[in-house]
Amino acid sequence: MREALLTPLRWLVHPAPVLETLGETCPLIWHGSRARGITDEVADVDLWMLVDDEQLKRVECEAGTNFFVIRVNGVEGHINLVSAANLASAFGPVDMSTLFELRRCQIVRDRDGIVAELRERAMAAMPDRVRAAWFTHHYVKMRGEHRSTDNPMYRGDPVAVLFGVSRTLQEALRAAMVLDGEPYPYHKWLHASAKETPTGRIVTALADEAISLMDNGDLRRIGDERDNPLSKKLKEIRIALVEAARANGLDGPWLEKWWYHIDSSTQAVLEVGWPA
Repeated sequence: MREALLTPLRWLVHPAPVLETLGETCPLIWHGSRARGITDEVADVDLWMLVDDEQLKRVECEAGTNFFVIRVNGVEGHINLVSAANLASAFGPVDMSTLFELRRCQIVRDRDGIVAELRERAMAAMPDRVRAAWFTHHYVKMRGEHRSTDNPMYRGDPVAVLFGVSRTLQEALRAAMVLDGEPYPYHKWLHASAKETPTGRIVTALADEAISLMDNGDLRRIGDERDNPLSKKLKEIRIALVEAARANGLDGPWLEKWWYHIDSSTQAVLEVGWPA
């Protein structure tokens, strides 16, 4: 597959003449599921083609998009044109999902070493200040999302409970991965990826138990959230994260009085960057 991606334009589903003007020298980054070795029938091919800002503007102007569908040896996928500056911007403010992809990508073509530099930077250990800021941010958001389920549980509103529980689990998994020093992917791969980190394994196991409780009907249980097994399971996740945070040197009043730190924890992740 990687060899075939050296000539990505031959695989375009619809002709895009403007792409021909870019030549065959643009850096190419293979990312996503197939680049990580997942080859089931629903895994597609994700390719970033790096261009400069002027090239990107020209393509978007002439083609009306920077996203092109391809079919490589029968496998569906796409080429997404991005600028090197755009990828570099993922380091500050930190874009966790882009860093996740850079850590796991395969370099298809990189004559000037641009991609190698970006990947090397992404592969560096997560800085302590990034880890602390992002864990705090997701932990505080998790607590808020869990609290949002209180009234819907009391009223027996399963859809509202489902929304709150889903968001709580997402924030918990993100917090777990960050605590373990790993950038996290977007939500589709979050659960599977969290299983690969120590705290993530604990939280995913508890998340699986929460799903089982929803299957058993606790999503529709009416009454005080303190009596709801699903809410109790979310509290177990919270306790696991608190214990893991303190064991890893992260502590503070935000672990308990989280509501005082909603704005500050959100602002903190906008101000912290991943150093060069």
